[in-house]
Amino acid sequence: MVSRSTYSIYRPDLDTHPVPRVGVSRCLVGDPVRYDGGHKKDAFVTDTLGKHVDLIPVCPEVEMGLPVPRESIRLENRNGAIRLIAPASGTDWTRQATDCCARRISTLSDIPPDGFIVQKKSPSCGLAQVKVFTPGQPVPQKTGTGIFTAALSAAFPQMPLIDCDQLHNPVHRRHFLEQVFASRRLAQLFDSGAAQGKLVAFHSQEKYLLLAHDEAAYRGLGKLVAHAGETSFGASLAAYRSRFMAAMNKVATPATHTNVLQHIAGYFKKSIGKPAREQLTLVIDEYHAGRVPLAAPIDLLRDHARRQSQTYLLRQTYLAPYPEPLWRLDDTGAPPTNQ
Repeated sequence: MVSRSTYSIYRPDLDTHPVPRVGVSRCLVGDPVRYDGGHKKDAFVTDTLGKHVDLIPVCPEVEMGLPVPRESIRLENRNGAIRLIAPASGTDWTRQATDCCARRISTLSDIPPDGFIVQKKSPSCGLAQVKVFTPGQPVPQKTGTGIFTAALSAAFPQMPLIDCDQLHNPVHRRHFLEQVFASRRLAQLFDSGAAQGKLVAFHSQEKYLLLAHDEAAYRGLGKLVAHAGETSFGASLAAYRSRFMAAMNKVATPATHTNVLQHIAGYFKKSIGKPAREQLTLVIDEYHAGRVPLAAPIDLLRDHARRQSQTYLLRQTYLAPYPEPLWRLDDTGAPPTNQ
């Protein structure tokens, strides 16, 4: 087991993180639950990510009572209604699947996961481009979403979802991890019995991460925090949480990252020498041009912040939004092409 640090609203350093709860399709953790008795173990999920999050394996097909191995199932369009059908026998499993989804989501609702990783293109778990067959038509349409994932998204509309292919795209992965760890920080803020002072501190430390994702949302959240004590504080907290996760749903781009990096670099305008300032400017420009990863300017800024004892910056989540081993998998930060 990996040592798990206790997270504080006032972060003592950049290397302290909460432990999110992440749902995952069971086949991805190596459980032999697929229709053919096999699995789709993803080493990144089990050996890398699994060291920093608590995984919650789920297989809706097994949980709805289907055996292993079993006949294959698929989504079918029956007069405009999407059904879950076993084509070999013609068995319609839609009702059992719907009931299973409701039961599983009910158990997850007690402590909702901070994110979910699903098997790609599965009729039960697929996030997008799942084949939908129409009787009488030879070619299926890749327009479906797995029955369980659709129910999960409806029950938890702000829960970050990603499939196993997207998880290996560095930009999709970074965005997902930023959302997942942000969700857990918010949950801990709520669990701590947050008062207005804690909310102010939380918003302050999330400033640059929010600015990278959605500057307008950051400004709006600031106004909400400033007036949180004027009406129901509980309602203000709930609104903050919802609007925070909505902001994090927006993908940060090289341009927004560069803007934030330049803002942070401004803290060292007078405290470091000209060669160091020029190096910092160069590395930020190189990142913006796509020639170095985001970790390069971040590393320089973190180093300067530590040397200059810039406590405010050292509390900024932006400089370490999730654990270092995951951060080191970063790329240049080009936005996803299929958002």
